[in-house]
Amino acid sequence: WSCIVNPRGLIDRPMMLSSKNHMHALWTWDTWFFSIATSYKMPEYAWNAAMFHAKHQDAATGLIPNLTTDVNYMWGFGYPCIWGWAIRKMIEHNPSIGSDGNLKMIYEPLCKATEFWFTYQDDDKDGLPQYDHTNDSGMDNSTAGDIGMSVEAPDLAAYLVVQMDVLASIASKIGKADEAKRWKQRSDVLLDKMLKELWTGKKFVAKRTDDNKYNEKSQSILLYMPLILGSRLPAEVSKIMIDDLKTNGMFTKIGLCSENPNGSLYTEDSYWRGPVWSPPTYIIASGIWECGDITFAKEIAKRYCDNCVKNGFGENFDPFTGASLKDKSLPWTAAIFLIL
Repeated sequence: WSCIVNPRGLIDRPMMLSSKNHMHALWTWDTWFFSIATSYKMPEYAWNAAMFHAKHQDAATGLIPNLTTDVNYMWGFGYPCIWGWAIRKMIEHNPSIGSDGNLKMIYEPLCKATEFWFTYQDDDKDGLPQYDHTNDSGMDNSTAGDIGMSVEAPDLAAYLVVQMDVLASIASKIGKADEAKRWKQRSDVLLDKMLKELWTGKKFVAKRTDDNKYNEKSQSILLYMPLILGSRLPAEVSKIMIDDLKTNGMFTKIGLCSENPNGSLYTEDSYWRGPVWSPPTYIIASGIWECGDITFAKEIAKRYCDNCVKNGFGENFDPFTGASLKDKSLPWTAAIFLIL
């Protein structure tokens, strides 16, 4: 709560900074987690925060600034398109957020934010949008991007499948039956394409757009983010992924590593090449829960929460000692602690 600031300049409503230490700005995907965490008991604040980015969305492209301060925007990266997933979670926690008025208000901005990826981030026009930098994924230096840009990544495809499912649901509820049908069809097509192009039979990979090569050494948590799809993933695919996370060394006594410590690319006290982070912890745990493995989902949550109690709310955590790394006090870590 110490990070909520009053309106000033471009910050036109009370909003929660990503930190008051080093990250004193509004990052988009941080905001989605703040909105989910506050949706239980502060639905007006949660919805207001989620709508902040709709107001500041670029009208021509649908792009949302990845960072906003009271005096400027940063447009350099797309950032994870989990807006639709966050709205779904908010409504699950507090059905009042899903009022007809709110759904009508969010529908067009969410449509534009989704179309951005298909219009401006799909150079080969094959229907699989791309990242032009791994910063776009939020996992800035993920080893999945070491192959070189641009990459068609499975996490991006999965986020968009969810977002189009949410758009189909919203469209149906606000009387746009034809659009609901189209969004559902597009979601199904993208899911099928993701499975055909990016699933090897054993794992998901992120392929370079121009030649389909991928980093065979990468064991990044980014490649497990399609678990956000929950039961939308074929059961045989989710089982392989979940069993792999249980046994391959990525799940330590602290939580899910951002890179497998048993691999050659693991880097201690790096950014997304080793430490445990909050967003994939929550996204993957909730997806595993939806796949029906309640015990494993609870254990992921328990280890994360136990470590926060012991070591605070750092930006990320050493996967073996649990020590807080980088920024030592981050609201998204606290938000996800509250949710879990």
